[in-house]
Amino acid sequence: MLVQLLVGSLMIAAAVAIHGAMMQVLVVRLRRHAPVTLGRFTRNGDAILMIGAALWILAAVTVEVWVWALLFVALGEIPNLAEALYFALVSFTTLGYGDITLSAGWQLLGPLMAVNGLLIFGWSAAILVGLLTKLMQAKERRE
Repeated sequence: MLVQLLVGSLMIAAAVAIHGAMMQVLVVRLRRHAPVTLGRFTRNGDAILMIGAALWILAAVTVEVWVWALLFVALGEIPNLAEALYFALVSFTTLGYGDITLSAGWQLLGPLMAVNGLLIFGWSAAILVGLLTKLMQAKERRE
């Protein structure tokens, strides 16, 4: 059990590091471009900015799910990458169908991955809410 907790904690740390790095890139780009564009954007421009941010966050989550899936294949818990990706995505999103399960020796990784997903999705939602708030404030200044 201790090994499962250690491996799961390291995986959570890796996913948080990946997400942090990718969110830092997003925030830096938004800060660099937002002062120039926020005053000029129309409703469509604001929507494009939100869509771009959401797609970037989705890319980050995709990388994190792949890292988890690769772990399951490396551990020999799931025989192929397609099934490992499916299991990782279902677990990361806390959907948890239960049609694929891990052995008793690694079963704690599923719930740990779900906790990781909750953390990442909460963080991502906060980023999007912050961006939407900035866009709405800029719109009020434009009017």
